[in-house]
Amino acid sequence: MNSPASTCRLDPIPTSLLKNCIDVLLPTITKIVNLSLSNGHFPDSLKCAHITPLFKKGKIQNYLRNNKLLGEKQSAYRAHHSTETALLRVYNDLLLTADKGEEAILVLLDYSAAFDTINHDIFFQRLQNRYGVSGNALCWFKSYFTNRSQAVVVNDCISNVHKPVGGVPQGSVMGPLSFTMYTSPVEDIIKAHGMSGMLYADDTQVYAIKSGCDHGATLAKLGACISDIRSWSAANDMKLNDDKTELIHISSKFRTAAPIPSLKIGTTHVEPVNNARNLGVTFDKNLDMNQHINNICRSASSALHKIGKIRRCLDQQTAETLVHAFVSSRVDNCNSLLYGLPDQQVNKLQRIQNSAARLITRTKRSEHITPILRDLHWLSVKQRINFKILLLTFKCIHGLAPVYLQNLIRDYTPRCCLRSSSKSLLVTPPVCTKSYGSRSFQFSSAVLWNDLSIKVKEAQSVTSFKSLLKTHLFSVCSFLSFSA
Repeated sequence: MNSPASTCRLDPIPTSLLKNCIDVLLPTITKIVNLSLSNGHFPDSLKCAHITPLFKKGKIQNYLRNNKLLGEKQSAYRAHHSTETALLRVYNDLLLTADKGEEAILVLLDYSAAFDTINHDIFFQRLQNRYGVSGNALCWFKSYFTNRSQAVVVNDCISNVHKPVGGVPQGSVMGPLSFTMYTSPVEDIIKAHGMSGMLYADDTQVYAIKSGCDHGATLAKLGACISDIRSWSAANDMKLNDDKTELIHISSKFRTAAPIPSLKIGTTHVEPVNNARNLGVTFDKNLDMNQHINNICRSASSALHKIGKIRRCLDQQTAETLVHAFVSSRVDNCNSLLYGLPDQQVNKLQRIQNSAARLITRTKRSEHITPILRDLHWLSVKQRINFKILLLTFKCIHGLAPVYLQNLIRDYTPRCCLRSSSKSLLVTPPVCTKSYGSRSFQFSSAVLWNDLSIKVKEAQSVTSFKSLLKTHLFSVCSFLSFSA
């Protein structure tokens, strides 16, 4: 009964069914075992096995990584990369631009059914010419992608079988990686035009820094870059959705930015918008994150309301699981972008967390929230933001983060032998404004890291660092509460 419930396809009945009927089947099983032992014979029918090969090491991934063949700014389907790391780098650049009194123009591009339009012949040529895949490896790729079939299933009804002539097998290990390999020339186009950009699968964003008053020149360069991306996409059987392209003119809230004209993309004139959704986060023209925080509060409040309706039917552990799944996940998603925001904005999220804690513990609003959060072992929202930034900083230092984030961090090396030499400090870059420069990852990572104790900094693994860091942040919270 203590055996695992795993079942082999050769088993006459599932293991779970065997355990449920053990009282009836046990005498027969005992007789079979005793006969086998007394006769010295093991049944031939029980000697057959099915071996299932498991994907243990990503050979193609290792090959691409070791030879640096994937674009630096492609963040999809790669170890240590995520939407948050992609957005954090873009947001860092935009904040530092506003900090200098400059402006930026951010363009969010959208593809139509990108994964389904991959041209196999072009992909095989790219594998050979760009990535050096040849011989049996190239033959394997061709065999993997061609002669596939698929059918649509709706309500147990199956359509006729169709053989696709393009696209990548979605839901497979190779499909997403193949897509990023196919679209890697887009990053080359962005670099060739002197633009900055970030890619996450088929979500492509390009941004240009505008230091003067000449909007036309900046828009012309940006338009030329996007025009080349459109031409490349058409030549590679991919189509940009011009109508879904979004444009944001980003500037500091402390200066009056002259409006910019629309950007012509194909036959479409794209007008600037005040905010736009970017990989799940709402970016706005002044980088104040107001709309994003309001969106989080709205969706999290709705989830709390629904959980509250069934709270009396749940035990505390189940209630906490639901809260983490539908509320905490929203509050924590990409929260590293929220560092340095005014308390007025962060407190909106803190009120959501407080309501979630009271819902789980079934305590009244009149009861003080600090002991409740401490009993749940929850860090406050502001401390969770600091936790995320410090975790990413630790990963950057140990090579466990994207290169584009690692490049933002520099070790501090004093000119002469000082006591600070052994404190594992980072260089704090100079910034002009608290509202922008101090919120950048380049600045916040150094400031928060330099305040940590050497014991936390010298953790030997990510797991150990997270444990030590959480303990440290809790001690800081306790000290502040006690002092207050």
